[in-house]
Amino acid sequence: MKYETTSLPTGKTDEENALLGALILEPSLLPDVVRILGKDDFSESTNATLYAELTAMFDAGEAIDTLTLPNRPAVIAVFGGSRAQACRYVVGLTQKVASGANVQAHALIVKQEAIRRRLWSMCRQFIDRTADPAEDVADLLSSASAQLDEIAESAVTGGGLVPLWEAARQELANVEERARTSQDGGLVGIPTGFPSLDELTGGWRGGQLIVVGGRPAMGKSAILQHFALTAAASGVPVCWFSLEMNAEELAGRI
Repeated sequence: MKYETTSLPTGKTDEENALLGALILEPSLLPDVVRILGKDDFSESTNATLYAELTAMFDAGEAIDTLTLPNRPAVIAVFGGSRAQACRYVVGLTQKVASGANVQAHALIVKQEAIRRRLWSMCRQFIDRTADPAEDVADLLSSASAQLDEIAESAVTGGGLVPLWEAARQELANVEERARTSQDGGLVGIPTGFPSLDELTGGWRGGQLIVVGGRPAMGKSAILQHFALTAAASGVPVCWFSLEMNAEELAGRI
């Protein structure tokens, strides 16, 4: 059995070109873009190589302009070994934009198109697999769910790997914010319900994994319930997964 499908989305090359042109003109904007895009998000292999070289040059502290970028061996190789062609292409990119004012907007559009291509490829794959009677339905559902989760995660995390300097810069900003908030008597994170613990930790923060350990019947569930209710009372949505109590038992305990 065969199904007719549309062709693979090709991406918005104009947006990719405008984004690269802006980054060449204003390399300082790269940290804002690497949080959104990875090399594989570009539909054009030439643009993907240029983006990879831009990020490598920025991480190494090298100067980026219309002369240094076309001199990179990887860039020259893309143009069949012609540095002149590489120069023309790079200069042409910078002529497509006036500044980097809209760089994040361009990056988000490129990301959206990359996700669209991944979804198309996944759907096309599963159209063929569902037409095969030998395929197990449970395996299809499990595989589809895993791939969707992977695509969804890439939509949230963007470029994946984060340079150490970028993580350090962000953490310094977080420390300064926590210090200012503490001086004003506030709390940066989610309140725990225990003022002394809030003073030590600054509250719970996104991305943390907190493990509470203890012997049986020592009150682990009780203290976790207290943490959850305190967070909910402060306006933070809470989801509770329990392997020992069902929903009615949790509600009764609360």
